[in-house]
Amino acid sequence: MSTELAFSDSDEGKPVADANGRPVGRIVEVQGGVAYLRLDPDVADAVAATLGWTDYVDDEAHPLRYERVAVVCRDEVRLSQTCF
Repeated sequence: MSTELAFSDSDEGKPVADANGRPVGRIVEVQGGVAYLRLDPDVADAVAATLGWTDYVDDEAHPLRYERVAVVCRDEVRLSQTCF
């Protein structure tokens, strides 16, 4: 049995905020416990750099590693870092 934390289908569509509560994007898909985050174009470059996404392309969803997340609430996912 795995003790690794994972996202669930119920996380699809949730907004994602940085550690200070500023919106950064939305989870657009969850597959096999991995959430795919599409960033808000207005903050994409800053957030992508914070998350270490060197291959970030606008308007694409990228995998969000669970260890980058501080908390998953009913209505929001909060990152563990401030992005900007």
